[in-house]
Amino acid sequence: MAHWLYAISPADPVPFLAAAILLAAAGIAAVYLPLRRALRLDPARTLREP
Repeated sequence: MAHWLYAISPADPVPFLAAAILLAAAGIAAVYLPLRRALRLDPARTLREP
């Protein structure tokens, strides 16, 4: 994997930490946006409607 990294040491934690934070933020956004919409619905009314 070291030859795929340009100007980054394989032991340098900053780029890997930044990538992990970016992926976590994307995951949270992917869950939060539909969750916010789903929380506005009334569950009983949603289950009754065909």
